[in-house]
Order: sequence, then structure tokens, then C-alpha cells
Amino acid sequence: MGQWLERLARRAAASAAPGPAGTSPTGRSADPRTSRRDFLKKAGVVGAAAWSVPVIESALAPASAASTPTCVGVCGGACPTCGLGQGPCTTNTQCSTGLVCSSGVCKTAQGGTCSTNSNCSTGVCIGGTCRGTVAGTPCSGGTTCLSYICSGGTCHQSAAGFYCLSSADCYTSGGCSATAHTCNKSAKNGKCLWNGDCTSNNCQGAVLGTLTYGTCK
Repeated sequence: MGQWLERLARRAAASAAPGPAGTSPTGRSADPRTSRRDFLKKAGVVGAAAWSVPVIESALAPASAASTPTCVGVCGGACPTCGLGQGPCTTNTQCSTGLVCSSGVCKTAQGGTCSTNSNCSTGVCIGGTCRGTVAGTPCSGGTTCLSYICSGGTCHQSAAGFYCLSSADCYTSGGCSATAHTCNKSAKNGKCLWNGDCTSNNCQGAVLGTLTYGTCK
């Protein structure tokens, strides 16, 4: 569980330029090999479901105009239910298995397969899977967000190595990778919450538990 996070962290540590040891939120010397699972655990805002997230995909399915074919005989599951992109619907029970009712149309739930953004109730299709919602979107739990961090009722921006659709979804200065659709690391003096956010693997002054940013040194 969570092995993909640890592999990513080890790979990031191996490829990063060496630098002086950073400082953890507790004031102790921070290990640049700290895994992304540790990042999420220390942030204290994500449930156990986050550890089962699949390996990051590199492809982003293109958005397309959504059509809404009429679904005849919808009556809460007793009659034929609506398929993907069909409607109108008012409840999830009016949609086929694996679909949810989103803005009157049956769409794929988070974690389901997709080919375009419009297939997903979250509006985000990455690597053929419906992912969480972008930064600033209302949330009730971290696993509904691309960043896996729900803070103050809204999805927080993503750390380095986590999903993004644009640079607005990242708090790191490196922005969002146009090919991998993950946040790049911050250069010197850029924002960070842990060592893994920095190209130097040296983040100082951050308090991860309260999401207080530090600076890459």
C-alpha cells in the first residue's frame, strides 16, 4: 500500500541536485528521501483511501463538447436507466452502474474509466481514469481532490509530483508539467511544504501539519 508514492520519492531524491539537509516541521533534520505517503500523513488531511491511488499516468484526455441524449423511461432504476452522457437525471439511481448524476446527466464517478473530461463527474480525465477536482473546488475529504488535500472545505493546491491540470493547481514555482500533468518542483526561494517540493531537496521553515509554506534553499 502506498508503494508507488515511495518509489516516486526515491526516484526524485536520486535525480535531484545534492544540497544541505533541510529542516522538518518539528525542527529535526529532514530526510530528502521522505516519501509522498509521509507528506500526506504529516499533513493530516487525507484518509487511508489515498494510499491506494494508482501509478500516475502521463496522458491527459482532451476535453470535448458534451451531448445529452434523452433517456426514455427513467424512474429511479425500476425502468431502463441512463447510460454515459444520457439524461435528464435527478438521482444516481437513475444512472447505470458506475455512473452518477451530475448536473442532470449521467457521468462516470471518480476512479472510473474515461476517454474525455466530459465523461467524468469531476470534469477531470487523466490517463483514462476520472480523477479528483481542481484546486479551489469545494470538498469534504482529501481523496476528492487532485492534490489529495482538502483544507477549509476546498481542495488545496498540489505538491510537487501530484496531479494538476494547470499551474494554478500547483503551489510550487515549477508549475504544471504539460506532458505528465503533475506539479514540478520549486527552484531556490520557491514555496514548499516538504523537501520533496524543492529541486535542492531542502525546504526550510514549513509547517506541514498546518500547511504553512516554507522556502526552498
